Amino acid sequence: MKKKSRFAAFPENKELVVCLHIFIVNYKHIRALYGCQCCTEILEFIQSNIFIFGFSFLSIGQDEMVISLRSRNTEVKLLAEALLLFFSTNNFFGRYLPIMPVLSISEVVSSSVDAGSLTSIQSKSASFPTRLKPPQLTSKWRAAYEAEMNFCQRLVTALEKGGCSLNLQPVYDMSGGIFYSEALLRFSDNLCKIDTQKAIDAFERTGQIRLVDRYVVNAVIGRLKSDSMAVIACNISALSFNLDFWWESALKDLKKYPAVANRLVVELTEGAIIEDQAAFLKFAKALKALGVRFALDDFGAGMPRAAAINGFIFDYIKLDKGVIRDLRRDSIKFQMILNLVAYLKNVGAQVVAEGIEDEGDVFIAKELGCSYMQGYHLGYPSSKNNISIKTISQNEYNAFGLCV
Repeated sequence: MKKKSRFAAFPENKELVVCLHIFIVNYKHIRALYGCQCCTEILEFIQSNIFIFGFSFLSIGQDEMVISLRSRNTEVKLLAEALLLFFSTNNFFGRYLPIMPVLSISEVVSSSVDAGSLTSIQSKSASFPTRLKPPQLTSKWRAAYEAEMNFCQRLVTALEKGGCSLNLQPVYDMSGGIFYSEALLRFSDNLCKIDTQKAIDAFERTGQIRLVDRYVVNAVIGRLKSDSMAVIACNISALSFNLDFWWESALKDLKKYPAVANRLVVELTEGAIIEDQAAFLKFAKALKALGVRFALDDFGAGMPRAAAINGFIFDYIKLDKGVIRDLRRDSIKFQMILNLVAYLKNVGAQVVAEGIEDEGDVFIAKELGCSYMQGYHLGYPSSKNNISIKTISQNEYNAFGLCV
């Protein structure tokens, strides 16, 4: 007669048949972006590596598999943790940016050599990259995840069909001339009005911001090629500061057209925290070597991004609009901000005052010694002469083994 129980119910030296049920939680979203072949490759990769741990197969499906191993009770948890660690730290999954696989791994045991009837006793999850806290796969989490991924997927579809564009807002020098224009993403959806910041936040939480950033950069580079006088800044999330295949075509363009690189400004947005300082510096320095300039957006907004300016000098530091607003009410802080601007200029950065809403703000920006200004008083983001976003070509994906 078979005996099934939890780990604790077995003597430590008791031999068990241990099975792991591996399931791709976000299978349908990976399939929607990359195609079924991607999911197949993920499972094939797992299949080709589990033998390292001594597992064998019981079954394999479209988005899941069951593997088994005969082991002693004392080794079961160690093996499960080792398997999780192996897959959560393997660079293979980096090919499938921006959506990472989320694996749910259920541990299953039986005291019989026959594993035909099994009892699931515990579930774990591995979310990639591992520096992000793995999700608790509760029904509430799953519902929220599905809703947010569906929302992002709808926006990506709209983007790929030309339903999004980049509106340009001017950044002025103190003499009143336009220094450069900032390209701001705007979504157009027939179903409802889309809050841009809400969309960006959702893209960052699901990892799809990297896809959006690539579309934005491609579009801006295209405009810079066609307009030899334009200087344009585009916002990029900290999650995108990583030199991987996703930037291959942009890097090729910037190397081929140095005049384009010299007129591109990359703004680090305020949303995501820089998780990997080394990867950030490698990315930023590589683009800067090509002539690209960098701006740190929303400085002074309280975001925990101090590490961003450790070891890297930004060309422009943009004072958050709240800084100027506070100085309207609290002149005591003026000397402190004045000293800050002087320090930033001393280390090689030019300062842009954001949130200029009236002539009083213009006066404050000039008194602080800011080099540039931006705000609704000077010019709103304009849909005139906006930048259209084109779909990334099939060939670009195929070049890196992706199926879409």
